[in-house]
Amino acid sequence: MFKDLILDSYKKCVSLKEILEAFVKSHHSENLMVWQRHHDSRNIIWAKSWDLNHNLERIVVFLDEKSSLLIDPKSSVYIKLPFREAVLKTTIETHSKGCFFLKIPTEIFWREFRESPRMVFEFGERDAEIRPTQLHSKTEHLTSFKVFMKDISTDGMAILVPESQYQFLKSNRHIEFLSIDGRLMLSPKPAQLVYFQKEKKNQDMKGNWYRAGVKLLRPLSEEFLNNLQKSDSLILKSLTIDCFSDEFKNVVDREVEITLKKIKKNPALSKYLDQIEISRREDLYIEEHIKVLCIVCSFIARAMNWVTDLSLQKLIYVSYLHDAPLLSVPKLTKISHLKDFEKIKSTLTTDEQKLYLSSPEKAFAIALADSTAPPDAPQMLLMQKELPDGSGFPRRLTAQKITPLASIFIVGHDLTNEIMSKKEWSLEAWIGKARSVYKVGQFAKIIDTLDNSKHLFKRR
Repeated sequence: MFKDLILDSYKKCVSLKEILEAFVKSHHSENLMVWQRHHDSRNIIWAKSWDLNHNLERIVVFLDEKSSLLIDPKSSVYIKLPFREAVLKTTIETHSKGCFFLKIPTEIFWREFRESPRMVFEFGERDAEIRPTQLHSKTEHLTSFKVFMKDISTDGMAILVPESQYQFLKSNRHIEFLSIDGRLMLSPKPAQLVYFQKEKKNQDMKGNWYRAGVKLLRPLSEEFLNNLQKSDSLILKSLTIDCFSDEFKNVVDREVEITLKKIKKNPALSKYLDQIEISRREDLYIEEHIKVLCIVCSFIARAMNWVTDLSLQKLIYVSYLHDAPLLSVPKLTKISHLKDFEKIKSTLTTDEQKLYLSSPEKAFAIALADSTAPPDAPQMLLMQKELPDGSGFPRRLTAQKITPLASIFIVGHDLTNEIMSKKEWSLEAWIGKARSVYKVGQFAKIIDTLDNSKHLFKRR
């Protein structure tokens, strides 16, 4: 048998019905990969075309003249089908002028993870960031790099890697995904590279590329895949922030990366990122809420000229941890203020009510115990549910006692909720409502600044 060609992500199939089904479902593609093994090396050949004969007893493969000369009629032939990337071994019954008649095999091997639906992309359309996790040489380093995605399913994908990275990945098959299509993995997604093959060139490719089959060791949720199918998050795509120069966008991205690295290094905090990752299986709301909140708060700080590396770190840190105590009961993260809480209070258990009302103090305690937390971040978390007229909680603070950055966060959180809850949101309409709530002190200044900047921050 050809165990050296089959990895543990494959399973064997001996049902003639299913074997024929694999051929029929692959028939839409002319890209049939054929090879033989000569002295432990593979001569890969792409069939010009192929077919099944009328009685479904033989595979008919048509090769060009040059490829035909590479085939040894007495040696076994290996074929890879597009359907579930099935691999089979067979023999040549007869041949004539580039036409080879092959036996239908009695068994094939196909990838288990291909049972789930998958999305297919054009070259360069979607990318991902990966890094190896097991190195075999002391001279190698754990560096990350971008690859293109060829297709993706909940349990696996195919990625395209340039020739410059091919040998490195071939010897370091355990990897993790840091991001997929620009979506940062809050907890890196472990995976295994299970096969490589040279990609057939097209006009968009410069140089040689290799396709690598990936088996995800922790599956993606169907919700994640569905949202990926809609391109980027429609909410995040809906934002244009023209006052963000490329340089400032890079600064914000860098601060997000720095903040996440610090949180991940603290076991007491990293569990909250894991909970956010797990929540994707049910709903992408929490993850998108945090990302939009980071954008909105950074925009307000930039517009107010209150932006420094430290102020961004504080706002991003608070954005990621403000709902940490509520992640075990995700529905509570969608309650904005006491008024909203009172409306649904009767639908919540006593424990859920207590958890929501104590969440700012619990978030404060989480940050206070973190020695790497930015200065003032614990206080900002404690003030996150306060309102300028003293109707917030837990301490019923008025505007004069709420710090400037906490004010930005409170207003930013309100605007984020508007963006998340209304498909046709409008900054101008929101400002009209917000003026009556945020009408004193620095809150009024923030609203005025947003009003003056609404041409820069809008929905596409």
